[in-house]
Amino acid sequence: RSVSRSTPRPGRPAKAALPAGFDMGLALRCAALCGTVYHMGDDGAADVSRIEEEVAEQGGELLGAFESSEDGTFALLSRRGDEVFLAFRGSCRKRNVLTDIDYLPSDDELEAFKGESGVPLPEGVVIHRGFLQAWRSVRVDVLRAIDEHFFTRSARSASLLPPRKLSLRVTGHSMGGAMAMLASLEIAYRARAQQQTSRLRNHRTYTFACPRLGDATFAAFYRSTFPAASEHWAV
Repeated sequence: RSVSRSTPRPGRPAKAALPAGFDMGLALRCAALCGTVYHMGDDGAADVSRIEEEVAEQGGELLGAFESSEDGTFALLSRRGDEVFLAFRGSCRKRNVLTDIDYLPSDDELEAFKGESGVPLPEGVVIHRGFLQAWRSVRVDVLRAIDEHFFTRSARSASLLPPRKLSLRVTGHSMGGAMAMLASLEIAYRARAQQQTSRLRNHRTYTFACPRLGDATFAAFYRSTFPAASEHWAV
């Protein structure tokens, strides 16, 4: 998608017009969280206290932090008004680099993901094995939290959360962008299966410097899942 330029008035410089569907304010909010998730302690683990402070400085509330002991994948869940953000950290540790270069496809990994997620991936699709493994290392805890805030109608959740609908924003930088795409894909199909109990108003994904996640078949499948221009942006 390209950025067009409007015709300037006499004496005024040309002003860039944003592409249809692109929300600059949302992009900036997502970018801020993509920076926040990189706070780590001396031991390499996420510095959740500092992350919580910075989320609060941005006007939000930290709802959850998820870190894999297997490969160092990290994500946070936060809320700001009626928006809930799921943000993934990118490559910043040696284990992440090993994930990045583990690009060869794995039929076993793919079949395991299809079985546990219910996402109807097309036949013959190719997905980066390392990124798929990284998402699978945190998906259970992340999706449990997503269910609690968007799809569960238990007495507990009803008493803690207002009845109004919430908007979901999924984001990530670098490898985190690939995690965000896989998370969004699974959440989208989860939402379709739970429309009767869903509190999901809309779902947007903004990724920054995201690497290639799969082949052309995967790209076409992802675009068909999010056909509207406003639903996914790769910056």
